[in-house]
Amino acid sequence: SDGVTGAFIFGSGSIESSSKYNFMMKMDDGSLAPAWVFSDSTVRIIEDESLQGVGYWRTTVREVDTQSALYNWGLMHGSPRTIRQEFRVPVGTVVQGFKVQ
Repeated sequence: SDGVTGAFIFGSGSIESSSKYNFMMKMDDGSLAPAWVFSDSTVRIIEDESLQGVGYWRTTVREVDTQSALYNWGLMHGSPRTIRQEFRVPVGTVVQGFKVQ
């Protein structure tokens, strides 16, 4: 929806041919900040029974160890790569959309 209401907002959308998940993060000062991640195979959404009215987002990144003795032998050093985006949300907050034909 276009409005921003409630304590937890999680939606989806697209820009050109890329799909993404849109959400709001509650900051330390109590304000909300919009954020998004691409909806790809790195995203996991987990309903957690221990959570009530709050969700968590954790990103796991794979980085090259520049201190390793093998670092100089590597062919491609590349930049850090995101390998998992995990959202933990209260049970019942994930609603699967459907379309009646």
